Amino acid sequence: RRIQSASHSLAVPLLEPSAGAPPDLWSREYIAMYAHYACIGIVDGLLSQSLLPYCLYVAMGAPNTCATATTYINLPWGYKIAYGILSDCVPIAGLRRKPYLVLGWMATWVGAVVLALLPAISLPLASSIFLVMTLAYLLADCAADASLVEYSAMEPAASRGSILSTAYLIRYSLNVLSGARPLVGTLTVLTQITIVLLTLSSSGPTDPRSDAHLDPEPAIFLA
Repeated sequence: RRIQSASHSLAVPLLEPSAGAPPDLWSREYIAMYAHYACIGIVDGLLSQSLLPYCLYVAMGAPNTCATATTYINLPWGYKIAYGILSDCVPIAGLRRKPYLVLGWMATWVGAVVLALLPAISLPLASSIFLVMTLAYLLADCAADASLVEYSAMEPAASRGSILSTAYLIRYSLNVLSGARPLVGTLTVLTQITIVLLTLSSSGPTDPRSDAHLDPEPAIFLA
């Protein structure tokens, strides 16, 4: 009985189809969402591909040390559930998504600027900055994923999932292209573009859960 009770209390309700037409994510009010996924693809690819060669050929670290450092910067991926719960249950200024998107990308941008300005970076410092940047962009990513799930609930049954599919197509396409070294400079540029687009889109209804006081029991999105 206790097991069944615990299982029932932990059950996550599925989002029911919502009334109304889904938003056009290519419009000015929503384009920041697709820009976000482009940034995720670039940043994820660059961070995962840059630390290992830096450790081996610049810091001259031992192979086992470099492998450990690569695992270390990916630790935040194991806590995505916490970021999803955070954006669901702790609104900022009445908003559940946009503040986390902006804060996450601002922190990522600061980390990129610090890396660019430091004349010399030790392996422990580089690993720590990469870790903070990973945590920051995942905070933004979980909030964006939750928003897209809510938007997908507005899609008709025949085309449901197209918003998510397009977003992840953009993400993984840019993730593959991030292996090209000339794209390294786009890390800071794309994060800046995302922040600007999020600011410009503030006039539109970009946060379907902006009325936090009307949503006392949010359906937690487990990213």
